[in-house]
Amino acid sequence: MSATSSCASEVEPSIHVLLSADVRDVAWLKKCLQLALRIEFLTIPPYLYAYWCVKDPASELADALLGISWQEMVHMGLVCNMLTALGEKPDIVGAAPVFPRTGLPGGVHTDLTVSLKGVSARNRDEACPLAVFMKIEEPRHPLARSSGSTVGEFYAELAAGMRAVYPKNVEFTAFGEQVVGRIGGDELTAVTTRDQALKAIELISEQGEGTRKQPTGSTDPADLAHYYRFAQLWWGARMRRLPQPVDGAEWDFGGETIERAGVHPFGEVPAGGWGSTVPPAVRDALDACNVVYTHMVHQLQQAWTPPADEEEERSPLFGVMARLSAAVRHLIAVQERMMPQATMGPEFRMVAS
Repeated sequence: MSATSSCASEVEPSIHVLLSADVRDVAWLKKCLQLALRIEFLTIPPYLYAYWCVKDPASELADALLGISWQEMVHMGLVCNMLTALGEKPDIVGAAPVFPRTGLPGGVHTDLTVSLKGVSARNRDEACPLAVFMKIEEPRHPLARSSGSTVGEFYAELAAGMRAVYPKNVEFTAFGEQVVGRIGGDELTAVTTRDQALKAIELISEQGEGTRKQPTGSTDPADLAHYYRFAQLWWGARMRRLPQPVDGAEWDFGGETIERAGVHPFGEVPAGGWGSTVPPAVRDALDACNVVYTHMVHQLQQAWTPPADEEEERSPLFGVMARLSAAVRHLIAVQERMMPQATMGPEFRMVAS
């Protein structure tokens, strides 16, 4: 078995170039959505890596990381459904990210390093990946702080392009495979009309960054958008509305204390993975995780690819995630039997048998 290089290392389209295009047509929408697929896929391995380092799966930290991971899977699925609605096959295998990487796909946050790294044992640690996650999910109009270009701006332009290209209430006529089903607490729905596509884009944006007036991605004020949920965990305190705005901000992170859950000291996965010098039993467990992950990526690709014939059997799509989780739990158990603590998390590498 050998590792393979992901197509994610190919030259990616630039968000700046796409948004500067004079012509915004169906081909432009397809390019934007393929880029959106890369952005959504990029978030899932780091969020899951952080989740698996948390010792208590019932803790608020673990619940937030897993819940957000599920929602990112829904977002990725919605992007894939939008692509097939336009007659384009999602390039899921090509979108599989390689870590560590500098910047987000499309040239957003070019100074940001995105890696596979365990959550810090203490709050307000600048080296904690929660700080990186906040940057990824950063709103266009933050309620508590502000900075430069964001993924939210890209989705706003994508929605505007969808409105410009397709009339209101139009049904897509060239669509292919659509995948639907429940993922975590959210529903992956079909996209067959322009209005459904706009609702999908709105859901992705609001769950990630919230709205201009509320730090929530739903009608439930307790359901914080990803950015604010990550920020609460990084600060170790809940968000609160200020009696009076301070420097234009109506909210801050000075509310009730959130105790940091215990974590395995997962290190940052080096480029190329943990290598062959680790104990053989640990290497075997790491390889097993990579095999399951690779299978999962190919299953996702197959799910959005028209079958060769009507009788082609499809594997259960969402069960493979449970197998990946079991493989990672085994990796942790193997390390705990051999050393004081588990320090190596899954590599999320595509492999060829």
